[in-house]
Amino acid sequence: MPVNDPSLWQLVHYLRHKTAQRLPGGLAAPEREAALFSGVLCQMPIGLEPGETLAGDLGRGYLSPEERAALDEEIAVCEAAIPPPVSLGEPTIAQLMEEWFHCRAGYTTAHTCLCYEDVIVRGLEGTLAEVRAALGAADGPAAETLRAMEVALRAVGAWAERYAALAQAAAEQESDALAERDLLCIAEACKQVPMRPARSFHEALQAVWFVHVAVGLSELSDSSLSLGRADQ
Repeated sequence: MPVNDPSLWQLVHYLRHKTAQRLPGGLAAPEREAALFSGVLCQMPIGLEPGETLAGDLGRGYLSPEERAALDEEIAVCEAAIPPPVSLGEPTIAQLMEEWFHCRAGYTTAHTCLCYEDVIVRGLEGTLAEVRAALGAADGPAAETLRAMEVALRAVGAWAERYAALAQAAAEQESDALAERDLLCIAEACKQVPMRPARSFHEALQAVWFVHVAVGLSELSDSSLSLGRADQ
């Protein structure tokens, strides 16, 4: 996955914009953000590279030339309609970091390290069960946030199912027995994780990768997302 490819983030912002046009008015901020995240995952082009044993490749490279051309045209029209930013004369974050802390390196507000052990041991269904239980006694902003969490968690599961279907379809067309076995293994893993507990080391790696990438897409950042102490 070319996470450092600017065109990927251009595509993510376009998919968010496309999703936003279909959302009903009056959504609370957390629910709106969860819906945008879900829209990105369900519309993002996905693919499987030959010889790989983990799913997770995505981006415009998995579209046909005709589809890419149509997408680029739509993105150009969308970006042309965006008014230029208005400068308020205020310093940027990078300028403040340099002035206050003499930090001249890159800076991002995204610093995330998940509890991947929980993802592997319980699966996202474990978190989803907690969310559903808490939602029964919540109201107001708390309920809005919990409903958004449920949408986001289910979106990751549906995203994994897309890869499962893709791998299954590819296996049915594969003539090489070894490649077919690997594709079926990917399909089986994506049906299990990250929603349910990992049953093998392979499924644990797949679960971690899915959630790691999903967090980056949700935060609109490929920086400062740490795997933590995965060895522990």
